[in-house]
Amino acid sequence: MDAIGIRCYRSTNLVDWDDCGLVFCSQRASEYDVLRPSGVMERPRVLFNAKTGRCVLWFHADDARYRFAGVGVATSDAPTGPFELVNVFRPCGQDSRDFTLYEQHGGSAYLICSSEGNKTLHVAPLTDDYEGVLGGFVRVFSEQERESPCVLSACGQLYLLTSGCTGWRANPALFGTAPQMIGPWKLIDNPCVGDRARSTYDGQATCLFKAGGRHYVLLDHWDPDDLGASGYSILPVTFLPIKHDPIEIAWSDFGPDLSIDGH
Repeated sequence: MDAIGIRCYRSTNLVDWDDCGLVFCSQRASEYDVLRPSGVMERPRVLFNAKTGRCVLWFHADDARYRFAGVGVATSDAPTGPFELVNVFRPCGQDSRDFTLYEQHGGSAYLICSSEGNKTLHVAPLTDDYEGVLGGFVRVFSEQERESPCVLSACGQLYLLTSGCTGWRANPALFGTAPQMIGPWKLIDNPCVGDRARSTYDGQATCLFKAGGRHYVLLDHWDPDDLGASGYSILPVTFLPIKHDPIEIAWSDFGPDLSIDGH
């Protein structure tokens, strides 16, 4: 399947979604093989940089056999694009596959990516304009083979949710906690409960976010035989004060019901 580009959707209630169209397109004549339709563009993340006034898009950029293992960065005046390419590279000269971005209070941001052949996560601070990395990184969950990292801040600490490396097969999620992005990180447990907890409800966590005063997790439900038909679930993340390091994700057949009113 050819890579067409990156598409944006928007919603005011997390149930009904409007298609904003392609915000970054593959380029048949690109100098970068990974940006051509035969390449791979996955897991887009967008941060707004208050210093530059620009929206900064990062995505996993790769060849069809996942040998390049890098990132692409592009910028725009709006989250709906169009985004213009800034660079394609390997962060800190290291391989980068599944990744996420995290912006903390005060305007600094980090890249968290699966590296070292998916053996270990790397955490690297971004430059002030969010268009690159500063050059150093710390290793997290060394040799644990975790991918699809997602981060949230709550209860005075950071939570890092990850998936195991089992290809297209769903597996148990695990989360860890730390006082700051550079650690130290402590691996805790599977936050999912009930039926299908050990398969993360037949999905893979791809994003943690806050809307309407609550935290949510976005799950991918990959269909390797028809990637275009793969769907998502949005589930609430619950914090239980009676437990140590509490985080719980339970399945719900009912979607979120809220108006986020732009927040």
